[in-house]
Amino acid sequence: MSYYYRVLLNPVQRDQEDLLTSMCFEFGASGVSEDLKFHQKEQNYEPQTIVTSEFAMQVYFEKEIPEPFFDELAANYSQVEAQVFREPNRDWLEEWKKGFKAFPLVGDYWIVPSWLESPEQAKYPLKIDPGMAFGTGTHGTTQIASEFVAELLQEMKSSPSVIDVGTGTGVLAILAEKMGASSIVATEIDPDARRVAKENVDLNGCSQIEVLDEQIDELVEQKDVVIANIIDGILVRIQSDLKGLCLPGGHLILTGILKEREDSFLNKFGLQQESPFEVISRKEKDEWVGFLVRRNQ
Repeated sequence: MSYYYRVLLNPVQRDQEDLLTSMCFEFGASGVSEDLKFHQKEQNYEPQTIVTSEFAMQVYFEKEIPEPFFDELAANYSQVEAQVFREPNRDWLEEWKKGFKAFPLVGDYWIVPSWLESPEQAKYPLKIDPGMAFGTGTHGTTQIASEFVAELLQEMKSSPSVIDVGTGTGVLAILAEKMGASSIVATEIDPDARRVAKENVDLNGCSQIEVLDEQIDELVEQKDVVIANIIDGILVRIQSDLKGLCLPGGHLILTGILKEREDSFLNKFGLQQESPFEVISRKEKDEWVGFLVRRNQ
């Protein structure tokens, strides 16, 4: 078995980061990394990095570390302690794949990783390659949304039109088509996730789904069902667009709401006041809640 070497350097002063990184590469390092801390404000889609004055740096060497590296480190960065770890090389793609298994999403619909054969019990397999996108079906919010999609589409006799806002892997849009929906728009502004969604749409032979690089305020055509599996603060921020895209008599599927912020969300989204929008069902999984909302005529 072959090995690589990982060096943990701690504490590193922020103002020494560039010089220390440069020194590491001069001694043959193949890469460096930092474990970043994040926080996410309620109405921000993207998390913000918390910048600290000191941090820990990981340095990676494909071969044995040259001794002068440690001499240079001690001479110029005396406050930095170095711990060396010898790690076995692995096929990280294969290791990553081991973490994914086929599993039932809702009813007879199963999520099956694209590289696996469908289990016999998977009557309706949805082939998904997660790539760098959110929405493999394991997260509580995706499960809540999937259950709402299944229950709603089973009740609807015609083929409803659908918008899936922030589609991620495309799993909810794909489920909607497999359950009879048509004229499906799936929006995704992240280019990597959008590419993954398009690949998954093709992988499942879906012909009714159009994956678009559009902000929600650029959409104009109303649909019967509007799906938004996004964090609650963003749902509140884009609520006028979500409501405007829903046809009278149609439905909103809203997930990504933390249970501890449920009352605040309902109030800010206008679902505790008299309005055309009425909560007709609520689901919860772990710390998440979701709502099926009807737009009355």
